[in-house]
Order: sequence, then structure tokens, then C-alpha cells
Amino acid sequence: MIMRFFFKHKVQPEHWGGDGAKLETEESLTAFKELNNMFINSLVPLIVCDTIRLLNFPGYVASPVILQQFVCIDWTSRINVAINFVLIFISYRNGPAHWKKVAPWLYLVLNMVGFVIIPSINICWTMYTITKVEVDDSSSYLLIWVWFYTMFSIAMLASYFLFEKRRFTDELLLYIKLTEAMKEPDFEE
Repeated sequence: MIMRFFFKHKVQPEHWGGDGAKLETEESLTAFKELNNMFINSLVPLIVCDTIRLLNFPGYVASPVILQQFVCIDWTSRINVAINFVLIFISYRNGPAHWKKVAPWLYLVLNMVGFVIIPSINICWTMYTITKVEVDDSSSYLLIWVWFYTMFSIAMLASYFLFEKRRFTDELLLYIKLTEAMKEPDFEE
């Protein structure tokens, strides 16, 4: 996943138009790819959590702290999928006037919650578990999943601040400024 950011794919949208002509929807295709990756990155941890819960092995007893952290990961995954669903499938630019007024700010809050607060909660909870509680389940599949999800949360935070912030949050703030500027009586296009 991380390697996708560093290497250019062999097939580029400019090759799809034939005779070197670029498609008009190139930006749409690129945006859809990014949104698709974002949704899958939030959906896979939820599927893994549900699979672990459904296939809980009989007789396996995990540490209560690890179970609490697993429940936290499960619920934050559910919240993250819901946030990404709203960010992808509900437009903040279309709709009634009251929606266009509130939606950009709602999207800004959802971006912060989904990409900064939720991963930070999972990272802090793991750090608390490591430093304050003795965990004897070193071979536990739940502990392995907790460690993996913590690394995933660190990668999510890093990718937000390195790549996604420019694309989503900065674009959203620019949209908010432009819509407020267009309401001014002396606005010229």
C-alpha cells in the first residue's frame, strides 16, 4: 500500500484516450481511485474484527485488557467506515442551501475525526496497554491484531499529514473560503 505512493503505475490515464489524447474524466478517475482506496482501507479492519469475533476459538481466554482494546478497535473501525461512507458518497457541494452551508464544516470535522482522532485514540490506547498493564498473551491472535492495527493507525496518521491533508482538508478549507467570498457583495468572478 505504501509503495503505491512512491512508484508510478505503468498504465496512466493519458494512454486511455488513444493517440495521446487525454480523457476529460482523468481527474474523476484519479479521485475515484483515491476514494476507493480510502474506503477499502477502512473496511478491511472492520471485516477482520468481525471475522475474529465470529471465529472466536472455543476455550480461548484472552486478557481483559486485550479484549477491551479489541472492542475499541472494533468500534473505531465501524465509526471509520461510516465516516468514509459519508465522505465518499454524500456530496457537500450539492443539495439544498442549508446543507451547502453546514456540509463543508461537517466534512472538515469528519476528516479530523476519521484521519486524526480515531487513529490517535488507538495508538494511545496501545501505548497505555504497553506501559501500564502487564500482558502475558504474547502469542495471542488478538494481541497480534492489536499490534497490526496500531501500525495501521500510525500509517493512517502519517499518510494523512503527508498526502491526504493537501487533498481533502486544504481543498475543503479553500471551498469554504470561496463560498464565503462569493457571498460578499463586491465579489467579482
